Amino acid sequence: LSHFNFESRYESRAVNNIYFDSGKYGNYADNNHGLPSRVKLRFRWYGQLVGLHDGNLELKCRDNDSIWKHRMLLDGVKIDQETKLLDFSKLMRKNAPPVLQLYTNIFDKIILVNSYLRSYYESKDRKIRVTLDRNIDLYDQQSSTTFNLSRKNPFPEIVILEIKANLDNRSEAEDFLQ
Repeated sequence: LSHFNFESRYESRAVNNIYFDSGKYGNYADNNHGLPSRVKLRFRWYGQLVGLHDGNLELKCRDNDSIWKHRMLLDGVKIDQETKLLDFSKLMRKNAPPVLQLYTNIFDKIILVNSYLRSYYESKDRKIRVTLDRNIDLYDQQSSTTFNLSRKNPFPEIVILEIKANLDNRSEAEDFLQ
């Protein structure tokens, strides 16, 4: 990171996600097979895992090297072990804007909650961003009727590094990888 003069841009923070899929786990299969065009639907918030949270219902779209998101802020969403998964899914469908409405109907099953600590770095010229994710916890939701936020799935101690840049800064990002 030093060659590109990276600096920490934000305080590290906890990132939490609720992932949705179809009954046939199409999102999982698309991701697992590395399909170049795919989408995923999630609810993301920052800070504590349990409680009332302001977060974003997000549709993350990928088409080869291009990635974009459609987001909608939802305020005061309750996430705890008493919250019924069906009620949470209905809340997402009810509040989804038209661009997300179709996807909340297709991806109506909550399959996973994850939580991790993310650190953010950016090159001084602001062309390349790097995130480091660690302390990753996974909570399987497939056999629950309410949120499982206590029984973690086994997961190795790893760090995930992501490099992000606009397409017009692709050459700088490729240089960084060398």
